[in-house]
Amino acid sequence: MSAATPISDAELVGLFAGLERTPLALAVSGGADSMALMHMVARWAARDNVKAAYREAWEGDPDAPTRTRPSAPPPRPAWSDDSWTIDDLRRAGGPPHVMVLTVDHGLRAEASDEARFVCEEAGKLGLPCRILCWDSEKPTSGIQEAAREARRRLMSQAVIDEACAIDDLHRGRDYDLGGFPMRHVVMAHTQEDQAETFLMRLARGSGLEGLGGMRELDYIRGRATDDRPQGFDVTVRRPLLDMPKARLVATLKAYDARWVEDPSNEDDRFERVRVRKALAQLGELGLSAEKVALSARRLRDVDIDFRMVMAAEQLVEWRPAFWHGGLMSEFEIDTRNPFFCGSYVTMRTLRQILRGHGGSARDVELAQLEK
Repeated sequence: MSAATPISDAELVGLFAGLERTPLALAVSGGADSMALMHMVARWAARDNVKAAYREAWEGDPDAPTRTRPSAPPPRPAWSDDSWTIDDLRRAGGPPHVMVLTVDHGLRAEASDEARFVCEEAGKLGLPCRILCWDSEKPTSGIQEAAREARRRLMSQAVIDEACAIDDLHRGRDYDLGGFPMRHVVMAHTQEDQAETFLMRLARGSGLEGLGGMRELDYIRGRATDDRPQGFDVTVRRPLLDMPKARLVATLKAYDARWVEDPSNEDDRFERVRVRKALAQLGELGLSAEKVALSARRLRDVDIDFRMVMAAEQLVEWRPAFWHGGLMSEFEIDTRNPFFCGSYVTMRTLRQILRGHGGSARDVELAQLEK
């Protein structure tokens, strides 16, 4: 097997195409994958054409509406201080195109040092960095899933806070840039991560949506609260889903960049670690990470087509109704539609309804609906 080659500057242009005008928040843990993402994005964002496109985007839409605001003033972003004004922001060409978010989970003694390491390395690249701390009580089981949810919550909150802080700077002026887009959170999931996700979901009997794996364009969906009655969606980008980890490591070495190794990545108590080791053995049978991830991509394409058909067929009619003085949701499902040719379509339709109107913080699983 030939040695992995570093990712070229020409490839960077393709990997991050379409993000030139979008402010980005990189999710960086300090591991090889996310550190490679940070170095590559910094290198790409320094290109003259990318800087020009971003500055142009910052001019904004003067007719755009401001965002739904929280009742309490948001904290200042990592790149500013209390003396910043909207004029300072305009002279700077807008908020930084790229910033780094790293989470101190507080699960290991080294966690704080690793978070500081990320910010030190980000600073060398000229990128502002913010450490987010998971201070809440930790569960006794399911710690990896809980840590994942905490990361997503903390990062999405940081993005929302920054957007509202920028809106604060606009207030009281004769122009409004409130329509400037919120940052997209960029994650460094790789081809191997996608293959592992596919196998983990296959073991649970997932349907088409689950086996499609992670999506390149996704959302962190925030539930409505008293502060934000409309809730919020934070966009997630995964530009490295087709990229083998070996090429990211080769790129870091070519950049003479550092990273840290998380010992939990070798801990067999965690499902993903066990699946990762099994995947290495499956490679001997031809079931490589590349082939498994390819199957996930093809299923994801089918799922996208499926969603489009569901939307076009208008299978569900929703109408508000009142019951004992309260507002409730009432749905009518047209089961006479020939599209309802199997139980899977019915289950997906019910899941779509519950996802949008069920009020739970967690997605309902197909297995729960099939009971």
